[in-house]
Amino acid sequence: MDCRRELSALIGDIYDCVLNPDRWGPTLGKLGEAFGCERTILSLSDLRRDRVLIGRSSGWDPQWLAERDRHMPEIHAVLQSWLMRGPGADVPFVASRELSTAGFQASPYVRDCLVPLGVGDVAHYFLLRSAAHFSEVVLMRQAAAGPFGAREFEIGELLLPHLRRAVTISKVLDAKTLEREHLAQTLDSLQFGVVLTDRHGAVVHANRMGDSLLGQGELLDAAAGVIRARQPGADQELQQALRLSASDEAAMGSTGVTIRLSRPQCPPVFAHVLPLGGTPLRQELEPQATAALFVSPGPNPQDCVDTFAATHHLTPAEARVVQALVAVRSLTEAAELLRVGRATAKTQLESVFRKAGVTRQADLIRLVTQLAPVRSVSPQLA
Repeated sequence: MDCRRELSALIGDIYDCVLNPDRWGPTLGKLGEAFGCERTILSLSDLRRDRVLIGRSSGWDPQWLAERDRHMPEIHAVLQSWLMRGPGADVPFVASRELSTAGFQASPYVRDCLVPLGVGDVAHYFLLRSAAHFSEVVLMRQAAAGPFGAREFEIGELLLPHLRRAVTISKVLDAKTLEREHLAQTLDSLQFGVVLTDRHGAVVHANRMGDSLLGQGELLDAAAGVIRARQPGADQELQQALRLSASDEAAMGSTGVTIRLSRPQCPPVFAHVLPLGGTPLRQELEPQATAALFVSPGPNPQDCVDTFAATHHLTPAEARVVQALVAVRSLTEAAELLRVGRATAKTQLESVFRKAGVTRQADLIRLVTQLAPVRSVSPQLA
């Protein structure tokens, strides 16, 4: 699937799943075709409440899903060990790249589950990793097709931000189905802000929480007829996301997936932009709207720091520096907050960089907020 038109159609299908999660089954089938895979799995787990929000698969028979479940401890152990090395959030775990041929063949999971199915390679793309939620897409490629290669990685790079956007908003919606007939009632029942805008950025509809946010004017404002974010950097990304939603959703990439609306020193509040004009299902939700803006509080920063510190074996002093950086985002301000010299804070930060395998503060913060223990769920059949 190299054709831009076909990939754009798949991206549209992925976004349709936000409004109707029942569409994930056939969409995962199409996703598998794009990667040359016969079997795919998508999971989204609420770790705080120990529940599955999305658990879907394509190409799997019940007995083989049950067989795979038997090997979850092995799968978890391998993935957890790999994640502790601190790969970037966009880097997939690919068995053919990470495991030796001998190690792959010696695996009970491979021997008892994958080999009988003719599977020769497996890729895990991680969509969400926080203290509260975990989501991944698992792709199984037949041995006859060869291992994942440059073509598949290029497709993964293109589709990953769209999958992440869809799952992120599904998490906010609690994987509820949205229908035009009951739209206002459903949106008003949500405990977070939702604002629908047209191609010019004008507000078409807002739920009660969205109206309240606009009325307060602290994070978002529509007094001039066009919705704006109060923070300049957030507004720049928001306006770009709204423009792309109206013109070319396939070109959005990671723009508008997660926009921090709150100031650095305040508790995090994020906006997630979903394009609405790309398919009939989304167009029918509200014909005038080209984008939906979902506003929700972020994960508990302390939980994220605790998980990150445990995963990378940070000292208490190093963990405090990370916690301060998450709060203020500047090393100088972090040092002042901790009442230590900037040179001391810098030394501790450099040690954190080495342990986490990153070189920039921005990458560190992103890794902290996305890291969580690996946890998979048993998917439903498509």
